[in-house]
Amino acid sequence: YLVYINGLIQLLEDSKLGLCWYSIALCSPTVADDMILLSLSRESLNNMLILCNNYSKKWRVEYNPNKCAVVVYNESKSNYNKSSRVWQLGENRIMEDIKYTHLGRTTYKI
Repeated sequence: YLVYINGLIQLLEDSKLGLCWYSIALCSPTVADDMILLSLSRESLNNMLILCNNYSKKWRVEYNPNKCAVVVYNESKSNYNKSSRVWQLGENRIMEDIKYTHLGRTTYKI
């Protein structure tokens, strides 16, 4: 699977849209078919989702939107407005949640 998805990982890293630490791209940690997109802004995450969708169309890869979720961290209670955010992966809406499981480990929004 990595042979097929490596192009997407490279595309995401080259885009500089996601999380970077100095010159190291940390935007898409991936193990097998389990990938996380990390971004510091809503706009960058949406652009990364567009890149993923375009890649999936080109290489005929399908995402399961029921296994996708967005978790927003470091948001104050006064700024919390989940209803104003819409996350799309192509035609599919991605739901926002307070927890997400990646590689058997669940992280929770505090």
